[in-house]
Amino acid sequence: MSRVAVTICGIVLLDVVGFGMVLPLMPYIGEVYGASDLQIGMLIACYGLAQFLAAPWLGNLSDKWGRKPVLALSLVGSALGFLLWGYDQAISTFLQPFTSVPVETLALTVLFVGRTLDGLSGGNLPLAQAVMTDVTDHSSRGRGLALISACLGMGFILGPPLGGYLSEGGRYEVPCRLAALFALLNCLAVLAFLQETKSEATRSVRKPTFQGLTELRADLKNILAASAGYFFVYSIFTGTFTLYTLKTFEMPSGETGNLLGLLAALAVTCQIVFVGRLIRRFGEPLLLKFGLPSVAMCLLAWGLVREQREFYLVIAAMAVLASTLNVSLRSRLTKLADPNETGRLLGYQTSIESAARVLGPLSGAALMEWGNSHYPGIFAGILLLALLPLLSRSWKVTD
Repeated sequence: MSRVAVTICGIVLLDVVGFGMVLPLMPYIGEVYGASDLQIGMLIACYGLAQFLAAPWLGNLSDKWGRKPVLALSLVGSALGFLLWGYDQAISTFLQPFTSVPVETLALTVLFVGRTLDGLSGGNLPLAQAVMTDVTDHSSRGRGLALISACLGMGFILGPPLGGYLSEGGRYEVPCRLAALFALLNCLAVLAFLQETKSEATRSVRKPTFQGLTELRADLKNILAASAGYFFVYSIFTGTFTLYTLKTFEMPSGETGNLLGLLAALAVTCQIVFVGRLIRRFGEPLLLKFGLPSVAMCLLAWGLVREQREFYLVIAAMAVLASTLNVSLRSRLTKLADPNETGRLLGYQTSIESAARVLGPLSGAALMEWGNSHYPGIFAGILLLALLPLLSRSWKVTD
């Protein structure tokens, strides 16, 4: 593996450790300020909305200016977002004398601003994937992207348990401040150690309008359509996971963090040992053909289970399937894309994923608030089953 690939994997790992420390704590932080289930869903979703708007522009800028400066800028934005979370109480207390708004509402507003800022600059992962695409060929593309996903999973092995430990006793600001420090260290690492991988000859100047989606080839549209359906239903699962464990099993933040860490360890093992080999042996279309229906059945099972032991079995299966599908969708897209448009297409895919992260958590939280904690899984499973005839085009494409 090249030095650039090793460097970008290390950057992704540290980035996701910081992100993973904070993400599972959001429902607990929201409850401190009296947020409803729907407001907590909105807090989780606003990151995706901001990223949906910004990701194509960041991808296009990386195609035009190079990966290195845009990745560094993205990490600065992440650091500022985490700092707002880490000092939300201090900021809201400072602002309270100048307004009649309650301090709890001000604190929630600061959280929304910080989350949105992080989303607007949230191009870290797609930019890292673009770097890996630059330094791999078609035969090693799947393995390279699987390593990125493995580092992402490793970050979720370390991040949630660390965040749960640091937040014991309600000290939720500590993981947020540490995540900001990690983002700043990552920015310095990018500037000091990462080599630019986007050559002048392959740089693009196309503007990243969403109208460009209509101009794409049919095979690219099919992959993006499959991404949209899969990311939406999977975001219902991930966006309500902590709320589900809190309401159904009354898990404390530390136990939830440990559970997420174990799931991430399972996903990483799958990505390191199996995913790259599966892609080389069977190809992405076949993995999509069997993976998407399997996810639908797991989502239905998640909505129907009542015992904690059964819940653990279902989410373990989801971790394995998600680790395979995430890599397969991105690998397929980059193999079909022209080299000078990889960043733009990954930006489109990230925008689709971000839109799903807006609608998924909001839908799941609303179903949970208006029904019960089992509604999101049943809805997501039925929806994905209904979408399978449309999504089947993604595994019928040919090179």
